[in-house]
Amino acid sequence: MIDLDRVLTSLKHKRLVRVFFSTYDSGLAREALNILARFGRAELKQSQVVREFYYVEIVPEPKPANRRALEETVKRVEEELKKLKDLSDIKVYYVET
Repeated sequence: MIDLDRVLTSLKHKRLVRVFFSTYDSGLAREALNILARFGRAELKQSQVVREFYYVEIVPEPKPANRRALEETVKRVEEELKKLKDLSDIKVYYVET
């Protein structure tokens, strides 16, 4: 028998990767977004107060099955961003909602 409550709870459950970084080069920020888009649907936002701060929220695709898979995605994102030399203050973490 199907546990309907469990199914509905899993449908509402979202797993996201959030990335913060800073750069004065908007072209480099777009390059970072292109890299991050490889991991899923990514949206870049620039701070309105401090223009060199950027925020990207990634909805990983395929959807990570569990927390361990999400942690692996975070590690891979960090590794890819570290290849871009002029990015600084890189912070990557995951969120489960």
